[in-house]
Amino acid sequence: MGEQIGQCPWRPARPDLAAMVVPLGRALMAAEQPVLDAHGLTMWAYSVLLYLDETPIRTQAALAEAIRADKTRIIGSARA
Repeated sequence: MGEQIGQCPWRPARPDLAAMVVPLGRALMAAEQPVLDAHGLTMWAYSVLLYLDETPIRTQAALAEAIRADKTRIIGSARA
């Protein structure tokens, strides 16, 4: 059915997009790590701070709901 000889029918003829994006994501995370380390932050804490910078929220419970996180996890991020 239009398949070339030696080509597996279950294997795509071109690279999988997700397989190509994963190394890019890892490279970006590695590039960001020295900046996070210099400021004593984890990526999670940075994400929380970034959200708060864009959208001020008054309570930890509201923040947890907004970012779909466990509210007990945010307390540790705020202290970091």
